[in-house]
Amino acid sequence: MQKNINCQLFKSFVKKETFSLLILEGSKSVNKILMSKFSEQGFLCFSTTSIKEAKKILKEKKIDYLILDIHLEDGSGYELIKELEKEETKIFVLTSEKDKQLREISFQKGVIDYIVRDKEFFSKIEEITSTIMQLEKNRFKTLLIVDDSFVIQEQLQELFQNRNYNVLISSCASDAYKLIQSNRIDLILLDLELKDTSGLIFLQKNRKELVEIKKIPVMIISGNIDGNTIRDALKAGAVDIVKKPYITEELILKVDLWIEYNRREQEIICNQELLQQYKDTVDRSSIVSKADKTGKITYVNDKFCEISGFSKNELIGQSHSIVRHPDMSNEVFEDLWETIKTKKQPWKGRLKNKKKDGSFYWVDSIINPIVDVDGNIIEFIGIRTDVTEQVLIKEYFEKELNIKNMNFQHALKLSKQYELAINESNILSRTNLKGTITYVNDRFCQISGYSKEEVIGRDHNIVRHPDTSKELFKDLWRTIQSGKSWFGIIKNKRKDNTPYWVDTTIIPIRNSDNQISEYMAIRHDITRLYELQEEKEKTYLIDDLTLLRGRNALNIDLKEKNGTLLLLDIFDFNRINTLIGYEGANEILVELANLIKDQTNYVYRLHVDVFAIFYENRTVEVVKEYASRVLFKIDKHRFMYKGLDIPVSVNIGISDIKPLHVNAEIAITKNKNSFNKISIYDEKMDDKETAQNNFSMLNKVKIALQEDLIRPFFQPIVNLETKEPIKYEALVRLIDEDKAISPFFFLDIAKKSKLYPEITKRVFKKSIEFMKRNNIPVSINISYQDVMNIDVLNYISIVLQANKDIAPMITFEILESDEIDDYEKINSFIKLIKKYGSSLAIDDFGSGYSNFTQLLNMEPDIVKIDGSLIKDIHVNKNSRDIVESILILTKKRGIEVVAEFIDNEEVHEIVKKLGVDYGQGFLYSPPIDLLKKEEK
Repeated sequence: MQKNINCQLFKSFVKKETFSLLILEGSKSVNKILMSKFSEQGFLCFSTTSIKEAKKILKEKKIDYLILDIHLEDGSGYELIKELEKEETKIFVLTSEKDKQLREISFQKGVIDYIVRDKEFFSKIEEITSTIMQLEKNRFKTLLIVDDSFVIQEQLQELFQNRNYNVLISSCASDAYKLIQSNRIDLILLDLELKDTSGLIFLQKNRKELVEIKKIPVMIISGNIDGNTIRDALKAGAVDIVKKPYITEELILKVDLWIEYNRREQEIICNQELLQQYKDTVDRSSIVSKADKTGKITYVNDKFCEISGFSKNELIGQSHSIVRHPDMSNEVFEDLWETIKTKKQPWKGRLKNKKKDGSFYWVDSIINPIVDVDGNIIEFIGIRTDVTEQVLIKEYFEKELNIKNMNFQHALKLSKQYELAINESNILSRTNLKGTITYVNDRFCQISGYSKEEVIGRDHNIVRHPDTSKELFKDLWRTIQSGKSWFGIIKNKRKDNTPYWVDTTIIPIRNSDNQISEYMAIRHDITRLYELQEEKEKTYLIDDLTLLRGRNALNIDLKEKNGTLLLLDIFDFNRINTLIGYEGANEILVELANLIKDQTNYVYRLHVDVFAIFYENRTVEVVKEYASRVLFKIDKHRFMYKGLDIPVSVNIGISDIKPLHVNAEIAITKNKNSFNKISIYDEKMDDKETAQNNFSMLNKVKIALQEDLIRPFFQPIVNLETKEPIKYEALVRLIDEDKAISPFFFLDIAKKSKLYPEITKRVFKKSIEFMKRNNIPVSINISYQDVMNIDVLNYISIVLQANKDIAPMITFEILESDEIDDYEKINSFIKLIKKYGSSLAIDDFGSGYSNFTQLLNMEPDIVKIDGSLIKDIHVNKNSRDIVESILILTKKRGIEVVAEFIDNEEVHEIVKKLGVDYGQGFLYSPPIDLLKKEEK
């Protein structure tokens, strides 16, 4: 890599800032459009239609960029350009004038861009943002101007400094060379006539260093240009040639072009360096080999040779069968080659290999096919990790620990290395089936304070701490008696009654008859972690930023004192963060804290933008009066940051009913939905039972995801003529104590949390696995919320890509609802699934108001008529008329129709006669747990 590239600087040079922008535009409608566009892109925008008002804004505010209409009612925009000549504000000109001379003069005066109002006007406006970003990047770029004319030097220096470039100047070749040696130069503008030599000779003499080593673009700028000069300059390495007198805009565009080209080259070099570092890291830490497309080894690293015992010369040119252990079955390698060669996908797995001396070793392997742009395999790269020790330990437990109690000590003696590893790093105990301790190691005695004689023959209640709940031990025994291992953290007590915490695994040990013969507990002491947590909680008594009391201090005070709590929440604090950045927002928080800290001795900062004031032994009526004063004080105060007025508004919630904190939060939440700034809690606000039930259900969802208890049930969709299933619909269920909970009870609650996307992905994954095993088409429900979630869409795309063979068997059912407002996103999703051959169905069709229009937009393959229209179609004429209308439209467009909620023969016969294609409902089958049937 060339010496003058600083990759660290290159990675960090784009600084995210909020730039201020003034729009001075005579047309109010255009002004409004521009304000909207640039505000959306994060600019702090001001606008006006007059020069007089613009001057006032420029005087009061620091304006980074000015979009200027040069034809205004109260004067010419060029007056303002002249006044701002020595200011840092960058100017973009808007005009209807296409005059070339006026355009050239504008660039000479330092205008950044000259934008003509034509049919491409708004696309040009879009480019302003990218131009601004380019100008900010320019701050890290250096131009060297080598010209013997002082006038040209001054002109070019002023022109490019205005575009944020760092500009160095030189009149002669010798000085220019010194500047190149001492600075990182990104582009050279070189005159051919210098004081001490010809610019062409200078370039020819230093070509290797400038062009080949430092890779600096050199542009020739000269008044004496002919065919020979152009040829010689290009042969010497010049990238471009500009003839004097130059057109300013052309020169700017060429400089920006070559700077950007050079930046991209530097990016490639830096990425190559980073890639090499990654490669070196992998080489140092992993076992690496490469093979050509026939499987012949072309490269191995040192670690491959170390573990296998073969030299590089012995391995290169051979196939990997040279290290293949005979214990590995042919099926493993058939699957490996099918994956990497036919499917062109990475293969992951564990392999047993053999060394040159015949001994074995185990590796976890990832083998990647490397393909070219046309999808042709170039080579294979294998990256492996030595897992021999882990495999041996696993085998030890399987062979040596799964024996009767009487042989345990004997088994340990057979392998001293395992005895040392286990005894020195773990707290061990064993019990019989009743829980009586039969063995403890020295570390158990050290941490508990008991001797072996004091604990053997007793149960673990001897170290049980009273803080540990009975429910935990009930769960523990239920788990291990079922033959499963139990994992958890337990708080115990020592002989001197001091507490300690252990991360615990309890394993049922089986005898040769596969019956549980005893239980083994393996524990790790994590007491220090809990002690550190307690220390950390103590530090939360004081808020570091504002020096007010913290959340823990409030919790302690509320336990010990009586009174009324006031919560103060800054309205739309995220907007303030966006406006002035975190540093500025922190200053606002400190300023607000200083305003309220003298209210009582009990003032707290709880969250980023939430403060609390506790009024000891004060009634809610008195505190309401205090709240009004606090509110007035904040509203009256002028919050400033770097000359900007920052609007700060707050909502206040008050409660004297316990729990004070929870109820004050309820009051403030209700307050956000009203026009009042102060709200007092009363019990009518709080549906605690609903909130508790929602919380409980959300917790069940969380546990179900952790324990893999979210699963699809499958309901058949049948041919109405034969009543035979043609596919299944996957319907989500939550398994709780062997009961299947309907989505009616948990899905809406989950949609308000971060858990919902995981539910969608889990059902999708399990449905795909079911289809692969059974080759049965399945319909999968996708909500509008899923379509709007980029993480879910990426997951669906990846899974479809990996399962192209079964993707055509998948139907995605989108719920038709008034919630859909972005059909562009819906259509993007439809294009995605159609790309892989999947079908689209509209679910609950007929339940909304704009269905027919949306049907034409979405072009589904299937329509599922809403169950509310089907279930009473035999007694409700209106339902029948609507269904007939839907069928007329769908048949014309070749769309298949499914009727849901068919629960009796009468409804079945009616929808069949009407011409519905397929049916679904309890008449045929309820949703079934087919996965459980497979497991059996």
